[in-house]
Amino acid sequence: MKKPFQIILFFPLFNLIVLSLYIINFDLPKTSVLLKLIIFIFLLSLLSIFTSRSRLLIFKSLYNFQISLFSIICLFFLLETAYKINPNFFPMQLTNHLSSKDIDDIRKAKVEYLDESPYVKFKADTIITSQGWRGTRDQFVYDWKTDKNGFKNLDKISNLRSVDIVALGNSFTEGMGVAIEKVWPSLLMTKGYSAYNLGVQGYAPIQLLGSLKKYGIQLKPNYIIIGYTAHTYGREQIFFDEKKAIEEKRFTGGIQSVVNAEQANNIGEIKIQARYIFSALWLITKKVRYNIKNFVNRLSNLDITLSDKKFNLYKNEVLSIKKNVANELILSNSNNWQSTLKAFKQIIDISDSIDAKVILLTFPPRSVVYFERATGKKLPKTYSELIEIKLLQEFANENKILFINPKNRLINYVNNLESNFDVKALPYLEIDAHLSNIGHELIAEEILKIVKK
Repeated sequence: MKKPFQIILFFPLFNLIVLSLYIINFDLPKTSVLLKLIIFIFLLSLLSIFTSRSRLLIFKSLYNFQISLFSIICLFFLLETAYKINPNFFPMQLTNHLSSKDIDDIRKAKVEYLDESPYVKFKADTIITSQGWRGTRDQFVYDWKTDKNGFKNLDKISNLRSVDIVALGNSFTEGMGVAIEKVWPSLLMTKGYSAYNLGVQGYAPIQLLGSLKKYGIQLKPNYIIIGYTAHTYGREQIFFDEKKAIEEKRFTGGIQSVVNAEQANNIGEIKIQARYIFSALWLITKKVRYNIKNFVNRLSNLDITLSDKKFNLYKNEVLSIKKNVANELILSNSNNWQSTLKAFKQIIDISDSIDAKVILLTFPPRSVVYFERATGKKLPKTYSELIEIKLLQEFANENKILFINPKNRLINYVNNLESNFDVKALPYLEIDAHLSNIGHELIAEEILKIVKK
């Protein structure tokens, strides 16, 4: 007995309507592979309508696919309903990718734009949330509240009219992934040195200069610390056309990715949020795809055995420092590098004008710090981060400023951990590559050695 034509058409028509609405209200970047996949499925559904009476096996299979697709769509309708009723029922890996409100409005409500450097910053008294999966809440602190100026400081420091130290930098100064009281500027406060944190995730060197001019000078500090993270000199290029950067509101790194989903996807510092369960699951598969790629890379490194298996999670990261070593001459003559040093030189000039000392503080990457303990070998004689450090040391010497490179302190700490150490004792977060509570403590101790003199 043949099925009525209306029943035959029901499944593909239903699917077409739902797919059309999803495409119209697509909540991820338009460049997403998912959008192309959904459009392809939409066209298959359309084709199945015109071939519904065909007896060819290929078109019968196409119709059966429409029934399966209908079942999948119904499943996601149920999941969406369940999420609306009780979001806490779903795991954090999924809910961190979801937003029930207008995503653009949420992101834009967290930042304010300026007509001069630092161009963009977090709004005052605002809850900032790191999105995407960075570990459990024991492994990563996702939420923190900005102070009255929009920076990551304790109330007792943000209310001071003058401080001993002003800290400039990006996420490693801001303290991404740790609580406000555990960030190294806050730890200095417990040691008797008031330190105001002007670090913001994603800042380029020119923004460090701008934040000092706009918020730091008025605090009359005795010390100005420039926190520098490897490879951030590359962010300078976005500001070569300052007018365009301001007009387009397109900057760099973490803070920019809060308000720009497509850039967030590329940068990976703060992940995209979705409106729908299906989109959120797709975002999670990105991590799976990344892990598959890493697995393939690990297969090529099977002949390399780490001496300490506790560092297997960081195997590719550790081994990568031997690759893509920068050319010192090319780096030192690049426009990005020269622009970075120009910004630092202006910070020094400002410091001289207010009789403050400058400390240039470098943050070594996790791969460098873990290399010796993980491999049982000494660090290579040259690698990209080492070249940057060398050039920064030369700059510090030429300009007669203090220089702190905590690399050896961090390496010695890791090398001397007991064989049965807890991963929480490592100086970097377990999943995310920013400094852990221990890492911030070690950085604070290195700074204290200098300022106490």
